[in-house]
Amino acid sequence: MAFDVYLAHEFNHQHESKIFDDLVIILAKQYESDPYKKVVLIGNVHCENKEFDALLIKNDAITVIEFKSYGGEIHFNENGTWYADSQPIRGGAGGKNPYEQLRENRQSLINFIEKINEYFTKIDLGHVSTLLIFDKKITFFPDLMSHKIVKWFNVEDIYNVSKRIDFIKSPEIRLKDKEIELIVQKLNLNDRKYKHYKKITNNTQTFEVKENITNKMAKENKSKNIENIEELASWAYLIVKEYYDGKKGLSKKTIREEGQEILQQHGWSESESRHIFQPINKLIEGKGFTLFGSPKKVIILEHIITHILNDYKEDGLKNVITSLEETIKSGHGSEAMKELLKKLK
Repeated sequence: MAFDVYLAHEFNHQHESKIFDDLVIILAKQYESDPYKKVVLIGNVHCENKEFDALLIKNDAITVIEFKSYGGEIHFNENGTWYADSQPIRGGAGGKNPYEQLRENRQSLINFIEKINEYFTKIDLGHVSTLLIFDKKITFFPDLMSHKIVKWFNVEDIYNVSKRIDFIKSPEIRLKDKEIELIVQKLNLNDRKYKHYKKITNNTQTFEVKENITNKMAKENKSKNIENIEELASWAYLIVKEYYDGKKGLSKKTIREEGQEILQQHGWSESESRHIFQPINKLIEGKGFTLFGSPKKVIILEHIITHILNDYKEDGLKNVITSLEETIKSGHGSEAMKELLKKLK
């Protein structure tokens, strides 16, 4: 038995790539050492002229997955726009809502399996399921979901998705390991093993840090909109990571202006948004940084720094530690800074 990961095509959006990596970490932890289950996760796969963010295949389940980067209260409805709190949730092409999008993708997968159904021992296609995953914490209200929809349509956030995936199973789907491998083969994915799998799963701290920070902010009520702060932290990490990876078109000005715009959209003043990016600019120049100011800044920088150091331990760890030590030695170090220094050492 095994847990295998494939990436059919590179993702078009950063948030999709990030959710996929988080999901890989979660499922590796859940299934990698399970001797009784074979689980395959496929990212950004095309099937019957539809594009799935992910496809999950277990011995007892086949699940089409869609990623969304929203948080808050989510209310189900079959027709019309979905909202995360008051923010409209974008669906698929043609203005489809997430339910309509997943319903069509599910049917495409069913059509695909019907063509090769003769190879399988037992698959009741009516039990093919779907899962809508949000990358921020949600409260889902399924009030308008009929029993027929509940049987195949699932909604969860990334922080609780492990239990949900374990829950999704059907006695009407019984796939042998070789049959799971056959689906991968028929999708022409044998040579598309996810090349970053080992790097990601060897570094499970990435997702755990994100989860711990979100829970900490919720507990301490440091921000009125936790999801937006987390969104900024994830965005800033990806931008800085791209800078380290040498991608073109990124400069201090790009990072500063885009970042400040996001902050100001979420109610931060121009002064606050400007100051938060000063230490980030210093970090990407390899000059270290100084943690100062409000708890919001400390939390965001801790999140970014931890991510960066996990991937690039030789590119700045010394500068970061030196900067922290100097600030604390000067008498200006906060408790959060001292705690961060302990973690880094």
